[in-house]
Amino acid sequence: MPTVSYRLASCVCAAAFMAIAFTLVMTPGWIYTLFALAPTETGDVLAKRAAILFAGLTFLLLVTSGHGSSETRTAIAMSVALTLVGLLLLGMMEWCRNTVGHGIWLAIGAELALAVLVLGSDRAERRAGPRIAILRGRAS
Repeated sequence: MPTVSYRLASCVCAAAFMAIAFTLVMTPGWIYTLFALAPTETGDVLAKRAAILFAGLTFLLLVTSGHGSSETRTAIAMSVALTLVGLLLLGMMEWCRNTVGHGIWLAIGAELALAVLVLGSDRAERRAGPRIAILRGRAS
């Protein structure tokens, strides 16, 4: 099964997070339309605050995307995947409670794809181990 590099997976994930962060700050009302929610001022505030969390994850992924395989990088990949899976489960729970519209499935699909992408790329590079380092000219 072909895999992508951790660098590419991190950049794809960071791009998605940055798009979400920018959208939530600039047009928080978009979330109401996507998830079929009633607009509220509280929702606007919470959407903007969530945007800052996505911006932080964007920065973390971009800064560490070029780091070689390590325990720290694996912890970052697992943290990002845990965040995405948590959002996915929360979305499914809200769908089952009938509190969100069909748009939640777009979010759930994206969260699943990004979690698999980032975890899979880290795992593949850890398995490849020294072969990757030799190919990149890092081995002595």
